[in-house]
Amino acid sequence: MKIYSFGHGAQPFDEFLNKINQAKINIIFDMRERPFSRYYPYFNRKALEKKLGEKYVFAGGFLGGSSNFHNDLLEYMENKGKNLTPENRLSSLIDEKTREKIFSKNMNFSNDEKRKEWITENFLKFYIPPQRRQQAINFLKEKVFTKENEDKIICFLCSEKNYKFCHRYYLLEEDWLKEFPQVKEVFHLGEQLCKTINKEHLLNNY
Repeated sequence: MKIYSFGHGAQPFDEFLNKINQAKINIIFDMRERPFSRYYPYFNRKALEKKLGEKYVFAGGFLGGSSNFHNDLLEYMENKGKNLTPENRLSSLIDEKTREKIFSKNMNFSNDEKRKEWITENFLKFYIPPQRRQQAINFLKEKVFTKENEDKIICFLCSEKNYKFCHRYYLLEEDWLKEFPQVKEVFHLGEQLCKTINKEHLLNNY
């Protein structure tokens, strides 16, 4: 089995389709918890089911991330980490010393993109309860890594273009897939990048 991951972003559908066809992908597992886009309706669940047919599988009920985390992250960044809304979990998870570091001029936090990446890497996992993680692993075992799919080329689809802001990287690649020793690498569709179990490396050809 060859495994890809991909975040569609604002990409035109034809470009997305070309990448899928060039990679000869057989099955697309949609990891989005809510596969709906007001601005890019061709990536809505119903549209993809119609255009891709049996190649498309909605898996967001098991492999979805946390919309609450993304909402909290946007609000946290907007408020510069100040605890203006008690409901925001990040405000309680991130202590004052860490908050000051995040919004300092430290080169590791020199812009909002780096800040969001660091917060996602370190705090997204707190929004995923143990039972949700187990559900994801069970789904992968029962629906993805099956004997029937052994020779297939599959792709895990999400909406976030930058994988460093996405649960498909921090949850799927960094955690869930480690439960499956047969998984050696994950290719990032459209990029010269491959994620192995422990590190990333650039590929000359793939």
